[in-house]
Amino acid sequence: MKNDRTFLLDFLREKYFTDSFSVSYTLLSDDITHGAKPQGTPYVSRTGVLDGNGYNAETDSRLTAETFCGGYKLTLTTKSDALSEFGLNLPFNFMGKLNAGGWRKQYLFNSPYASEDNEHIYCYLSNPLGKNLMLVFGSPADGWKMDYSPYLGFSGSEWVGLENFQRFFNSPDFLEIIRNTLLINVTNLIIGFPFPILLALMLNQRTNPLFRKAREIVRGGQLGALKRSVWIVTNWYRTQHYYDSGAWRATWAGEGGGVLLNQCPHQLDLVQWLVGLPCKVQGFCHEGKWHNIEVEDDVTAYFEYPNGATGVFITTTADAPGTNRLEITGTKATLICQDGKLIMKKLEMDEREWCATCQEGFRAPSYETIEVETDGQNGQHPAVLNAFAAHILRGEPLVADGREGINGLMLSNAIHLSSWLGHPVTLPIDEALFLEKLNERRATSRVKTGESVFSDTNGTYGSK
Repeated sequence: MKNDRTFLLDFLREKYFTDSFSVSYTLLSDDITHGAKPQGTPYVSRTGVLDGNGYNAETDSRLTAETFCGGYKLTLTTKSDALSEFGLNLPFNFMGKLNAGGWRKQYLFNSPYASEDNEHIYCYLSNPLGKNLMLVFGSPADGWKMDYSPYLGFSGSEWVGLENFQRFFNSPDFLEIIRNTLLINVTNLIIGFPFPILLALMLNQRTNPLFRKAREIVRGGQLGALKRSVWIVTNWYRTQHYYDSGAWRATWAGEGGGVLLNQCPHQLDLVQWLVGLPCKVQGFCHEGKWHNIEVEDDVTAYFEYPNGATGVFITTTADAPGTNRLEITGTKATLICQDGKLIMKKLEMDEREWCATCQEGFRAPSYETIEVETDGQNGQHPAVLNAFAAHILRGEPLVADGREGINGLMLSNAIHLSSWLGHPVTLPIDEALFLEKLNERRATSRVKTGESVFSDTNGTYGSK
């Protein structure tokens, strides 16, 4: 004869789940990684059926059920020491690592959800180290009494008494529930507040395969010593209608800048990511040159680097058709990024050595033109988020950390400040002086009137 817990298992099978309960597991002998399973590593996953009494012989495990806090508790336990993975299969799958290694302290949770009949359901999972999986479904047959309607408020909702409060306060897990609630909320406050700020850096252009490969080539020394970088990015075309579409747009008070801050932050980050920060900057920012705006819409900047190399950065929102061409020249090769291709012109000899040894006055060293292959993987924003998660979980490198995020802004500020002062500035710049000059412009910033409008961005830079 089945006991009461077995009857309860049958009841839960029929009431909540379309599939029968089963056990999912991996034997230590089948798991070649022994708990350090990287993505793509093969291992053997097995499934065992639970009999009518909730027992599985392969894993020496048993599933039991009991009422709990007005709901139901499922507990899966095993006596086997030969398991690498062990869990209960429901319409969804819960897995918990039992072996040593990086998974030893892992906790797994299922997000709470509500049934179609609006009965209260919640889930809880214990520490896998204890070889114990516990799920709690707070959906008793009579349901939790809750007649409160947020639309009616307290005064318009029926009072159902203190039964729910009594059930909660008298629960043997009351203190643990309170502790876990406080712990979860404090953790969310500590983690959830600063991390979005870090993620706001979102330097997703660093995931572009062209720029990733370009950095690999430059930092790997294939170009030799840096001589020059030139980036002409003028495919930011904007009409007057665009600038008139928002009262905040193209104002010192609303944006704090024009094409450098609104359109080019990614390019300014990339240029310093590829070749490093310059030591001296001369900026020429033309404010309202092509549009009726108060901020810069045409910029030419000159860079000097510690080794004597130079750079030029040109951008505008008024060139049509515009171009986007990055050229980095070293003593051994030149790298060109344009039209979705990465081209390297590799010299037969280092230019400095050729210049010193060649016995002909006009002959330049020959070169080989190579179209550089990339992996083609352009992860964009999801790649940044995945890297962030991998950093937290496994210590893998970030796409860009907080310290990297400031460099592109420093370069933008240097271009602005140099243009305002009318002479070159050195990095790091005088941030107090920059703020002073910016506030002068914010104090006289024009307030625009009119309603904001929305424009179709299909076909614009970065939208393809």
